[in-house]
Amino acid sequence: MVWFRFWVLLILVVGVLGGGAASAERVELYVVPNFHPACMGWLVGYSLERNYCLYSYLAHLDRAGEDEAYKFVFSEIPHLITMMEYEPKRLEEFKLRIRQGRVELVNAFVLEPTINLAGGEALVQQGVQGLAWYKEVLGLEPRFCWMIDTVGWHEQMGQIVSGLGLEAFVYCRLNPTAVESKRNHAIHWVQSPDGTRSPAMGLGH
Repeated sequence: MVWFRFWVLLILVVGVLGGGAASAERVELYVVPNFHPACMGWLVGYSLERNYCLYSYLAHLDRAGEDEAYKFVFSEIPHLITMMEYEPKRLEEFKLRIRQGRVELVNAFVLEPTINLAGGEALVQQGVQGLAWYKEVLGLEPRFCWMIDTVGWHEQMGQIVSGLGLEAFVYCRLNPTAVESKRNHAIHWVQSPDGTRSPAMGLGH
């Protein structure tokens, strides 16, 4: 069974209560979808996983074609390679949605940069090779390091993200601001041992 997550940000604008009864004012709901699957055969064989993940992303692309207000984010290069191999005609549609601001490539790295790699160079190369691939294949440069589903992050991520020229580091676990304040501050700085730092968004679990 392939596991996946839908990361959903819900923002509710609630009508003002008046006179002990709910008012008839309009309530708006904004849903920002991100299909976030496994990648590279983590849970099941890669041939099954890549097929499942691609067509889940293409379902989002279909929705973008039906609803001009629909937008979504896309992470991890292997899923784009699968699109190029299995559904090459959809790639042009995908590029069009990017130009329209309907799809954002949120991760400059090849994959989410896990700390379970063989060494520091492998971690840096995730970003170096990712940026090179996006520029060569799509003519684009993603703006962020997207690390929303790893159990922790290396203390040199501030230096790596800054050195790659990225705008921010987005992650979910191990927020260092909670140590002193007892609560997570979503927007803050991550600083590496050499003093280099990067803007970060630690959005929590």
